[in-house]
Amino acid sequence: MIKRTLRDPLALLLISALGLGGCTLNPATGSHQLNFYGEESEIEMGREADEEIVATVGLYDDPLLQDYVQDLGMEIAAASERPGLPWSFKLLDDPSVNAFALPGGFVYVTRGLMTHLDSEAELAATIGHEVGHVTARHGVNQMSKQILASVGLEVAAILDDDIADWAFAGHVGLGLLFLQHGRDDERQADDLGLRYAMRAGYDPRQMSELFGVLEAVSKVEGVGRLPSWLSTHPDPGARRKRVEEKVAKMEGDFSNARIERDSYLERLDGMVFGDTSGSEQQEEMEEDVGSSALVDGDPEAMSARTSRIRVIRLQEDMTVEQFAEEFPSDAPIETVAMINHVQPGGMLKKGQLAKRIVVE
Repeated sequence: MIKRTLRDPLALLLISALGLGGCTLNPATGSHQLNFYGEESEIEMGREADEEIVATVGLYDDPLLQDYVQDLGMEIAAASERPGLPWSFKLLDDPSVNAFALPGGFVYVTRGLMTHLDSEAELAATIGHEVGHVTARHGVNQMSKQILASVGLEVAAILDDDIADWAFAGHVGLGLLFLQHGRDDERQADDLGLRYAMRAGYDPRQMSELFGVLEAVSKVEGVGRLPSWLSTHPDPGARRKRVEEKVAKMEGDFSNARIERDSYLERLDGMVFGDTSGSEQQEEMEEDVGSSALVDGDPEAMSARTSRIRVIRLQEDMTVEQFAEEFPSDAPIETVAMINHVQPGGMLKKGQLAKRIVVE
């Protein structure tokens, strides 16, 4: 432990002004944390940002799927330590594989994420992770730390021992300091998400499948990543191993825990896949000159049409390559394999539901 002293009398005045009451006990983690925001302020901040996100990104136009995400989210939130928040769970019309949460209980998943998942249990783990960010008050904790950073690291060191160890070491910049805490928050949210999904009856082993998806997406789609120890979100492969080790130590039989694979995949049938900017441009052109003039014999117009997920129940065992040959997809074989959670050359089993991508 690095020895800390108050070298600047101004620090004492700043602490008095901010108040030691800013350290509160978090019900989800059982730890004291820095927080200068009351629950009402937390909710209001989230509500204002929610309006901007909806206006900027847009919601996916499917009331049934919106209700599904909301209902599943409420089930997970009810298993948390803050069930009384005005929870909101929304499906965004965005192709990226992503999910995030705002203070106060506003949680979002993208259609891109949903099309890459393979079961309701995986979605429950995702939502549980985001609920964990809210229950642990990670957002307002980081904002509180930024307030202290603006008035000096010595004040932050007194209120938060974790900050103190780094602040007085003098080997890292302020930006890297808070980046490190972001990684800790992600791991804590993983643990809380696992807790909430299990309380709701889901198979905890499916969280590792979620990290497998994130790892596959980063490889196939070429997502730029920093080394795992420096990344804001820990490396998916490292997170998968950590969760698998944690689940392996748990007592109990998970053979009857909820997975809900088929019912989840059936909901995805017809869901938009990938970027739709080309199809939106096509719609504008069709209004001017008519659809037949654009599509007939026009490869560019055909490529601009909307790609969708279609779900098929297999009548026999086949490799993913055989599946792609029998049921052609408008996507590379690597993408078809990824959305079906197998490697190229991997096997798809008789009777299972499989996803293909078609242009319509």
